[in-house]
Amino acid sequence: MPGQFVINGATLKCPLCSSSGKLVVSHAEVEMQDTQWATDADKSKSNLVFSGVCKKWKKNPPPCASVISPTKWKRTADSVAVDGKLALLDSSTIKCATGGKTITITNTAQIDIPTDLPDIQEEEETQEEVKTSEWTDPVQDPEITLFTFSGNYRPKGSTFGGVRRRSNGSVRNHTGLDIFAEAGTELYACLDGVVDQIYTGPGFGLVVVIKIDSIDDLKNARNQYALTYGPDEIEQGSAFNYDGNIFLRYAHLQEASVNAGDIVKSGDVIGLSGVSGNASGTRAPHLHFEIANMARSRGLANKINPAFFVNHKLAEDANRAHQELIAQRAHRA
Repeated sequence: MPGQFVINGATLKCPLCSSSGKLVVSHAEVEMQDTQWATDADKSKSNLVFSGVCKKWKKNPPPCASVISPTKWKRTADSVAVDGKLALLDSSTIKCATGGKTITITNTAQIDIPTDLPDIQEEEETQEEVKTSEWTDPVQDPEITLFTFSGNYRPKGSTFGGVRRRSNGSVRNHTGLDIFAEAGTELYACLDGVVDQIYTGPGFGLVVVIKIDSIDDLKNARNQYALTYGPDEIEQGSAFNYDGNIFLRYAHLQEASVNAGDIVKSGDVIGLSGVSGNASGTRAPHLHFEIANMARSRGLANKINPAFFVNHKLAEDANRAHQELIAQRAHRA
């Protein structure tokens, strides 16, 4: 694995930014080539400077500098400390919580690579052996479903918790996140795993269930979502935990392109969205997406709110005009 150290002015790349960025070191006194070494303490918005716009938003994309939310540097030089902090390497990466993508270092800013640096090859190879996968959203450019089955505007009903009401006024739980998806939209494996089962039922229609390989991968994918739709929306069920297995459930599919037992990687296409099960005839086609401790279960207890992982547009940013048009077409059909 490469082991070049990084200094002030290094070039950064984010898959979602329209231009490259620059690493601005702000804390270290130790210098290399007459400038400061970069360390894992350089992780704020002021350190990762991008001048482009964030392509996560197709409509009116904001400047990257205004929305970037760095998390924590990984694959650092754990055996080399600079000013009490771990030195960064050209292989070090950091994830932006806003877009869920990994920012990499494409140029260390060094002019001549020193030949007398500490040997960190063995330690870095040990880190490389840890298998991880990065989160891919279940649909491209996801946004919350704004309308109900009958075409009423009520995005709250697409969220996780006791957010729906029966005709008699009693609470009806919604156990996942409804992500707007016209029938035939490609669906993606969010993390590495294995297809645990595929089944069809009267409620959720055609369902694909993926058992993820690494619980840590899910933890690392958590974004900065805050409960948005009132007190009925909740963060997780009373029995959800990170100690056992985690399953991703994709419901109302049109077709599956995988089979039970298949190994999938993050970003693999696993099927197409649809309106199967009780979504047949809906004016709001969507993917019902769940994250749970069990492959099949009812209720909220062992599930967590997918909004804390899916980097989706909230009601105020979703394309209401487009969703409304789809609802009207469904009504005419």
